[in-house]
Amino acid sequence: MQIPTLPLLQNVRTRLQADEVRIPIQTAAAVVIAYIVASALTDRENLSWAAFSALFVVQASIGGTIGAALGRIAGAALGAVIAVALVMLLGQVAFGTLITLVLGVGIMRCLDARSIIVRYGLVTVTIIAVAHDFYFVVCAFK
Repeated sequence: MQIPTLPLLQNVRTRLQADEVRIPIQTAAAVVIAYIVASALTDRENLSWAAFSALFVVQASIGGTIGAALGRIAGAALGAVIAVALVMLLGQVAFGTLITLVLGVGIMRCLDARSIIVRYGLVTVTIIAVAHDFYFVVCAFK
């Protein structure tokens, strides 16, 4: 037996399912959830990263969102590995930061050209190359 629905509720439901409404609601909900979870798990300094991550991975479908999130994680890890390796090799060389930055971004961009899903690695390569003191490198792998 089907429960009768009021025309008004049916109209609201139909409007909420439109991409122009549904996707902004999903995005806002994702940012709030990421903020709440990060608040419980980390210090206030990292809350903005959680919110930004949610912004950039939310897609129109759950599969797209999961794929984007996994790609962001893979890209971040790959970028961190590349940058840390370059910092360890070139950290003490004259202009080591600039060389690390150029090589790291170049390598990561080549990988990104083959698979756009790892594009976020450009961010981690750049962050680690520019601010590569030992503490930061250790934190890259936490």
